[in-house]
Amino acid sequence: PENGIDLAASVKSRGRNLTWQKVSDGAYDGYVDLRTILKHSSWGVAYGAVSIHSPEKRKVQLRIASDEACKLWFNDELVWQIYSTRESPIDRYIVSVVLHPGDNKILIKVTNSLQDWGFYFRVTDENGDGFQDIEFHAPGEASEFASHLGDSKVD
Repeated sequence: PENGIDLAASVKSRGRNLTWQKVSDGAYDGYVDLRTILKHSSWGVAYGAVSIHSPEKRKVQLRIASDEACKLWFNDELVWQIYSTRESPIDRYIVSVVLHPGDNKILIKVTNSLQDWGFYFRVTDENGDGFQDIEFHAPGEASEFASHLGDSKVD
């Protein structure tokens, strides 16, 4: 996915056919619990992809946290990465970017060795508040079918 997101693609790994899946825990707290979603948490890597539809150009903060190695791409450009093995609370890292009008692509890569596996991801203004007029949807979906949210959701 680092060279282009194809939601129809699959990858063979350890005898399993891995595919993209749409996920939501319904909590809208910005946390994606990969261990619960994937039912496997040791020595793995997962990708999350979402499109952010903005009605106008605006500066936003991408607020992210992961307890292990993590990379973040914004519109196909690597904008942040960390190699860590420590607990990471919500909003630990902040990356400022400018959304352009229309869809903006996000790709997140999160690795895990042992124990908990997941990440926080939120899109906010400089005060940490969400936006009422941006929409989140799976890459490639038309934005008119997107869920209107005031905070982040990763598909």
